[in-house]
Amino acid sequence: MKTPILTILSAFLLATSFGGVSIVLPESPTAVERSAAEELADGIRRMTGVTPATVVEGGAADGLRFYVGATKAARALAPKDWKYDEVLVAPVADGVVCAGHPERGAIYAVDTYLERVCGVRWWTSTEDFYPALKKLPRPERTIRHAPVFAYRETYYLDGYLDARFKVRSKGNFSS
Repeated sequence: MKTPILTILSAFLLATSFGGVSIVLPESPTAVERSAAEELADGIRRMTGVTPATVVEGGAADGLRFYVGATKAARALAPKDWKYDEVLVAPVADGVVCAGHPERGAIYAVDTYLERVCGVRWWTSTEDFYPALKKLPRPERTIRHAPVFAYRETYYLDGYLDARFKVRSKGNFSS
């Protein structure tokens, strides 16, 4: 077990080596976009020990930027019409765009980034894996996809009882 001094020193060194991390939200974020930003901030903190700043678009943002939701950076890359539950995870010059269909796309995009790019795994609602990272990766190429099925369910008890696990499993339907 690390001593508190070593933990604080490691977090400081990580923050210094990152040069800052910011989550950028649109000027009037939706509840889904705010939730996606919280999910991303929690994931970054658990992987690196650094708590990113969350700012509204146009505010001061440091270092690597994660554009969550319908930001200007996302709109520049977005299709004219999003397909149902479509997601977009794309590298940009100063960071990463995590956006998608207005209903749930932002949260699905953040979870896609954490899973496919960072290696996070959610096994159950209480068991997960967040890798220890010294540097936050950017996707090597744009990830864009829309689910084939309009309604998705895991038929796993955690998918019914735990809303967060359901979203992480990309489920969107319950009876």
